[in-house]
Amino acid sequence: MVKNLEKGATHMHETRTIVIYKFLSKTMLKPISEIAPYIPFGKSKTTQLLKAMGEKGVVAIEGKGRGTKYRIK
Repeated sequence: MVKNLEKGATHMHETRTIVIYKFLSKTMLKPISEIAPYIPFGKSKTTQLLKAMGEKGVVAIEGKGRGTKYRIK
């Protein structure tokens, strides 16, 4: 049962990551304010997922705090 829950959580994480990835650009930096309105979950969850994507090397993160912007690597 626990393995099924973990598998479901991983699948949900991957699905959310794909949703965010579709709104990013390879050439244009985008702030969270341009991404969040189109994502079906909250701004803080979107920020967490973008940070995780940055740690995996999928997304480039530039700037700090309110000036943070994201693009596909």
